[in-house]
Amino acid sequence: MVNKKVFRILLFVLLINFSHITHAADHFKFTSGNKQVSLLEVFVSQGCSSSPPAEKWINKFIDDPSLWVEVIPAVFHVDYWDYLGWKDPYARKEFSQRQRLYKLKENVKSVYTPGFVLNGKEWRGWFQKQPLPENDIKADPLNGTLYANRLDVFFDAKKEELALNVAILGFDLVTDIKRGENKGLKIKEQFVVLSHQEYFSNNNQWSVKIPTITTIDKRKFALSIWINKKGDQTPLQAAGTWLPNSI
Repeated sequence: MVNKKVFRILLFVLLINFSHITHAADHFKFTSGNKQVSLLEVFVSQGCSSSPPAEKWINKFIDDPSLWVEVIPAVFHVDYWDYLGWKDPYARKEFSQRQRLYKLKENVKSVYTPGFVLNGKEWRGWFQKQPLPENDIKADPLNGTLYANRLDVFFDAKKEELALNVAILGFDLVTDIKRGENKGLKIKEQFVVLSHQEYFSNNNQWSVKIPTITTIDKRKFALSIWINKKGDQTPLQAAGTWLPNSI
C-alpha cells in the first residue's frame, strides 16, 4: 500500500523560467497574455480500461512548447467507476459532479471516460486522432502573483461576478493497479488535479492561500488558474506555471 502524507507546497522557488513569468526577491508573476489559453479538461478513471491511452496522449504535453502558453491540460479523476473493483486514489465526488454539470448545461452529450472538454465544450477529436484545434480568440489577460503563502490574481476585464478556479496539478504519479479492468497495469500520470478550489469576486481581484493537499509520492507540481462566470463552468481565460518540487 502506498504511503500517504500531508504536505504544504513551498512557493518561493521556481524551477523553470518561462517567458511569461517575471521574478522578484519574494514573489514571481505569470500571465496568460491577451490570447485565450485553452483549458483542456480530461475526465478519467484508473478503473476504466479506456482511460490509460488517453492519459498517455495527455502526458506528451509535458514537453510541448505550447504548455502554459497556449494550452493547459487538467486531468480530473472521477469516482463513478470505483465500484468496478478499483478505488481510484485521485478520484473525487466533486470532479464527477463537475462533469455531470457540463452534461446538465448541455456542454457535453453524455458522461463517460475518457471525456474531453475543451474550453467548456465537448471535444471528441482525440478519438479521431486529431490534434488540438488552434485557438486565436482574443481574451483579456489573467495575471497571477505568487508569494510564499499567497496567490494574488487580477483579471483585466469588465467587472462582474466571476469565479477564480485554482488547481494544483501533480506529475510523475505512478500507480500499480491491483484490481478492476486495469488489473496488473502500472501507470504513470501527469497533469492530475490534486486540489481544486473556487473563489468568487465582483471586482476581478482575488487574494487566496494555496491549499494544503493530501497525495502520494510526487515529483513535479504546477499551478493552474482560470476564470469563469458564476454558474457557468466555461473558462474565459486561463493561466498556469510550474511550482517547485521541494516540500
